[in-house]
Amino acid sequence: MGQIHQHLVLFNHIAMAHESVFLEHIPHLRSHFVFPAIVEGGRYLTPREPGASTELKELADNRA
Repeated sequence: MGQIHQHLVLFNHIAMAHESVFLEHIPHLRSHFVFPAIVEGGRYLTPREPGASTELKELADNRA
């Protein structure tokens, strides 16, 4: 899942001086996350919110 992979790739790039690598992006899942991953110009933007960006939104219960 791109949400958590962005943090792992960022850590490898910054802390371990690894070259940038390709990372998948699944845009149809964005609406399910509180803080979805942001991709601009073909690159993930560094998240500004604390955590792993994996917090899911609560589903509205529309059953009567």
